[in-house]
Amino acid sequence: LDDRYLQGVATLKHFLANSLEGIPNQPHLPSRHSINAKISLYDLASTYLVPFQETIQRGGAAGIMCSYNRVNGVPMCAHEHFLR
Repeated sequence: LDDRYLQGVATLKHFLANSLEGIPNQPHLPSRHSINAKISLYDLASTYLVPFQETIQRGGAAGIMCSYNRVNGVPMCAHEHFLR
């Protein structure tokens, strides 16, 4: 094994505020692809971000997969504030 390279990593899913899967064959209902989670900055900081922060800082997770949804109108995979 070469210590310069990671042999395996933990990747956290789904960053951020994604707990809605939708109902099969019900396209008129919200799903993880269409939902816009409207969350206050306080709730983001005190509830939603904490598990990711702890798992990275204390657990050593090396990757994050963004979620499909939007948070406060911005798609998470394009959210510059949270993906820096």
